Amino acid sequence: MILPIVKNQIEKDGFCRLPAVLICSFADETGKLGAAALASFDKRVKLTANDAFITFSFDDTLEEKAEIYRVTVEKGAIRVGFRDRRGAVNGAASVALLLRKKKIACGEIVDYPDASFRGLMVDPGYGVADMPLMESTIRYMALAKYNYLHLHLIDKMGPGYVSKAVPEYKFSGEGTPWTLDTLREIDQLCKKYAIEIIPEIEVPGHATAIAETFPDFKCQVKDAQSWTVCAGNEDLYTFVDKLIGELAEVFPDCTYMHIGTDEIEFTNYPEGPLLCHWTECPRCAALRKREGLADMREEFYYMVERCRKICLAHGKKMMMWSDQIDVSRDTVNLSRDILMDFWRVAAPGRGPHEGCTFEKLLEKGFTAINSFYRYAYTDEERFLSSEKMKTWTPHTMPEQSPAYAAQVPGGKLCIWGFAYKEKYGYYGYVAPAAIMLFGQKLWNFNDLEYTDEYKAAFAEYLFGGAEYACIFDCVGDVMPPKTLEFFTYLPADQIDLSLVQKSIDMLKANTDCFIAGDYIELLEHIAETARNAAEK
Repeated sequence: MILPIVKNQIEKDGFCRLPAVLICSFADETGKLGAAALASFDKRVKLTANDAFITFSFDDTLEEKAEIYRVTVEKGAIRVGFRDRRGAVNGAASVALLLRKKKIACGEIVDYPDASFRGLMVDPGYGVADMPLMESTIRYMALAKYNYLHLHLIDKMGPGYVSKAVPEYKFSGEGTPWTLDTLREIDQLCKKYAIEIIPEIEVPGHATAIAETFPDFKCQVKDAQSWTVCAGNEDLYTFVDKLIGELAEVFPDCTYMHIGTDEIEFTNYPEGPLLCHWTECPRCAALRKREGLADMREEFYYMVERCRKICLAHGKKMMMWSDQIDVSRDTVNLSRDILMDFWRVAAPGRGPHEGCTFEKLLEKGFTAINSFYRYAYTDEERFLSSEKMKTWTPHTMPEQSPAYAAQVPGGKLCIWGFAYKEKYGYYGYVAPAAIMLFGQKLWNFNDLEYTDEYKAAFAEYLFGGAEYACIFDCVGDVMPPKTLEFFTYLPADQIDLSLVQKSIDMLKANTDCFIAGDYIELLEHIAETARNAAEK
């Protein structure tokens, strides 16, 4: 077994004999992309333009499906066939995981994804990761066959990068903000694996840093709060245009520009201060009168459409969080070209609630990515879990009619506070596991069972070898707890200290595994849990 679990695999008699040096060749530029991806996964692989042990080539006998690939394993060769760039990289990921096995059975794999959109969001708007962490995360993404990396670049603490277009707009979050050159470096790294970046700004809510940098962006009311900027200020759209233009230049090949738009007010939490003043702002009132907008909701749609046109002017489609769209109304004056990012129906007091559902959003004709927080978020123990991933797909929860399946092209794993170590110190070992668990259910919609074979394959993905599956016996799951309050799902009296120590020793010897240190720390906490319980 390799992960994500493949659609079709036939094993034949015999085993592949690996040479000491794995020479890999390619027939064209697409094959070169796949071969280079394989070499980045396994440093034993050396590239050549000539015939070799591993070959990458276009395969016109494959069914015409996006991202499809074939891996043929013989006693003296491994051949990868593909029809497109993603197929070449997907084939490379499967071969990389095959090469981590003690024995590779001869046979054939033909595989392709169930979801066309397989995304991961990380959050430099709260905490900026260093490049080694980004490189490791993107490699894990590629092994799990993701095709989109969503960078939530901006939040209430400002941009997680140094903007030259708006230099006075600065970052006050965790870590050192990226430079524009660092963003370009991340883009190039993603291109090595045919992963496309979706950059995100954040308006009109989560705008504290914007309003504090540009006070005139606040609504014109006494003691105006800074959470939501004024949609009636024309200068706001110039500001948005500068940010989108800058990011469009940094990420020239990205299809989508995400503009945020979530959580524009919290009327159930007035002491926040997290209020939107559009209804009482004279500048907003003048906008509504001039444009014939009935209320605050239509003003929101007006602002969104202005942002969409800015995106289009820079050659980008627009993506947005969907929780502020009132789908209970007969009419929603928004273009259906916008790709919706569904994470929840707004809670009462935080936006449209009554009569709003995911299915209603689809019924209105929108296309939506399923980022439903109860299944796709990692920042609380009650969200994504291995148990939920057994049966979840983008088409099962939230509930929706099968008639709308074509309008839900996939889902997105969201790792909020990705590099905010003080609050989310567990991400070092949770994130790589979550990437595969969620990616598995985007690639293959079939129900999951965590058999010993699956755990061995999971260990090959995480650590490089099936022998590390004993770590899951220490944790009590393939994914560790998403909290710093406890570190294993096992009762303290069931923790095998000798197995924990064996796992630590194995990881200390594994110098090629980027996350070994994080798991060693986790296992040391587990050992401490057992010792403390024994002393009591």
